[in-house]
This record gives sequence, C-alpha cells and structure tokens, in this order.
Amino acid sequence: MSASPRLKDARRHPRVDIRLGVVIHQDGFEIPGRLRNISASGVLVELTPAATIALRLTPMMLEIPGIGLFPIKVAWRGMCRFGAGFEISEAMRHHLVTQITALKRSNVQGTPARNIASVLIAPLIVTSGPRIARTFPISSGG
Repeated sequence: MSASPRLKDARRHPRVDIRLGVVIHQDGFEIPGRLRNISASGVLVELTPAATIALRLTPMMLEIPGIGLFPIKVAWRGMCRFGAGFEISEAMRHHLVTQITALKRSNVQGTPARNIASVLIAPLIVTSGPRIARTFPISSGG
C-alpha cells in the first residue's frame, strides 16, 4: 500500500499570520488575548492560562485594534488558545477581507503590527443581525 497523499488545507479563506493584541468582551468582562492568525471566516487567539479558564463558550465580541469589534463564536478551545468564527454579514465580511489584505500587505512590507492602523482603510459600520459589528476610527498617532 502506498503512503497517503498529503492532506490539503480545505479552508475557504486564506489565513494571515499576525501577532496583535486583542480584547474579548464577554458577559461584561474584558479578556486580553493575542491574535495569531486571521481570515475572512475566523481567528486563532492565544490567552493566558487564567484567561483560558475564564473564557466561556457563550456569545462574545472580539475587539481588534484598528480594525473593529466583531461578534464571534468559539469553534474549538485548546490549552491557552481558541479558534472562533466571525458571525457577520457578507458586507462586513467584505470589509474584513479588505482589512486582512492590508494586514498581509503591511506584513510583506515589514510594517510592525502595532502600527497597522495607519495602513487600514476608513471605518465602516454594518449591522449583523441583532448585534452590531463596528470598526474604529483610524488615527495616525498614539
């Protein structure tokens, strides 16, 4: 019997590796985390051990500095990290793809993640069902 062929990544949207601080808003609490990768359909977020214990599988919002605040749903949870999908409209997904493209372009050009807001497009507000996904105004300084 021959060796099995390599499995191909069947994700719908390509991921962009990034190291960026984020905040999870859940049940009135703010849980700090670090974004490891992002795609138009979801994210991989790292947490401290204490934050991992505090994280519940209930609805939450993910705040990505310079990009926006998005409703997410946890798909899986591991030791000190979790994967989640965005629960957003197609219009907001299109906006997110534009933002991810800017992230990818800035990574290629060597822009530090902490300065990423300066290369992103203007803010957009889109309603996604009963929740609102919103983006933040972009500032050139900090």
